[in-house]
Amino acid sequence: MSHPQTKFQRATVAAAFDSQGGADEALLELRALGFPDSRIGYYYTPGTAGQMVDVLADRNRLVAAVLGGVVGGAIGVGFVYLLHRLGAVDHDLTALATLLGVIGVFAGGAALGFRGVWVERDDAAIPGDAAYVLTVEAGGNGGVVRNTLRRRGGHELPVTPAGG
Repeated sequence: MSHPQTKFQRATVAAAFDSQGGADEALLELRALGFPDSRIGYYYTPGTAGQMVDVLADRNRLVAAVLGGVVGGAIGVGFVYLLHRLGAVDHDLTALATLLGVIGVFAGGAALGFRGVWVERDDAAIPGDAAYVLTVEAGGNGGVVRNTLRRRGGHELPVTPAGG
């Protein structure tokens, strides 16, 4: 099963920044130039050695939490139905189904919401010891992007062309 390329893998320009301020200014300028967040990676080091996390990555935890709640509730109610079919429970099925359904909603919603299930994490191992890195899928605007990043204090990083 192939996974879609991350922003770092699709990037044609990358720069390291020593300060968050410089990276923030470069990000704002890139947005003003018309680059959407889907083409910009803004990485920082959360404390894991060698790994950086994309601040702009879409994690959709709310959607995962709602999906987990629905699935958890269905499992809770289905469990009561199964117990009834097996003859283990024969009284007040509505109350038991409601109780296990609610427990399933909370448990499933919390579990999937915290995990952010089925959501691509755009983490990357980035060379060097930079605190902040911006990557850009620049298309034909590589020169403009490089100048913007340099002007804001970025130091260019080597990038591997997509697919290479």
